[in-house]
Amino acid sequence: MIHRVKTAMSKDITKIDLFDYLDYRKYLRDWSSSTKQNNRYFSYRNFAKKAGFGSPNFLQRVINGQQKKLTLQSSITLASAIGLNKQETEFFKNLVAYNQATAHDERDHWYKKLVRSQKYARIKPMMRAEYFYFSKWYNPVIRELIMSPGFDGTPEWLAKSIVPNITPDMAHRSLKQLEELGFIKKVENDRWVQLNPLISTGAEAVDISITNYHQGVLDVIKNQMTEIPANRRQITTFTLGVSKDKLEQIKRRIGDFGNEILKMVADETSSEEVVLVTIHMLPVTDNNKNKI
Repeated sequence: MIHRVKTAMSKDITKIDLFDYLDYRKYLRDWSSSTKQNNRYFSYRNFAKKAGFGSPNFLQRVINGQQKKLTLQSSITLASAIGLNKQETEFFKNLVAYNQATAHDERDHWYKKLVRSQKYARIKPMMRAEYFYFSKWYNPVIRELIMSPGFDGTPEWLAKSIVPNITPDMAHRSLKQLEELGFIKKVENDRWVQLNPLISTGAEAVDISITNYHQGVLDVIKNQMTEIPANRRQITTFTLGVSKDKLEQIKRRIGDFGNEILKMVADETSSEEVVLVTIHMLPVTDNNKNKI
């Protein structure tokens, strides 16, 4: 993100804050553009010479994606040449690693380091909160269960009420974390309230935290499918052959249906039952592999 500030001489200076970014190439693009505006002597060639890169257009190649990968040493060298401090350099290194990771577990590892940065947490508190909120499948369940009329305020009650059961310690840590992140609040010795009535992953959310949550939920469904009586669950699955146009229509209808369900329960003030509602549509063919 670009911020405009004024000096004592009333001169506009564009300030680029690294912690506003989750894409290091976009950050470098905005930083170089801002630096060019405020320093007429700046050029990619001068920057490369100052940093010690052999290629005079190294920074430009990184920004344009021509330089596919950055080594750890290149990341450190770039951070130093830009003038990043210790905390910023650590964030930049983690950001590069996050952007370059391909496997989900690896991306999750680096993303967790990013959201744990103190300054990032101050600038984007909801990003951090959402990551830890969706990190455990039972966090949203506990957030709903505290509104149950029978809740006695103890982690033990929560642990026994959740299926599959979790431990009282897990329930205690979840309560504490939900309170710290601002999702719930204790108003009396044994009474809690929600601070935000509805939280949804959204129709097109592809964030690391959401993927973690969906994986956890699917594991629960797989394990509980044979444990829960048919009259207490609803599972519908069908396989369809569709055109690409129909595929987009189905995606929109699924999104509309999800929003309709959320509206139905938006005014609920107590939770007699907590349920997981999952809607998935996944392609099981890849026609591109058959193209010559």
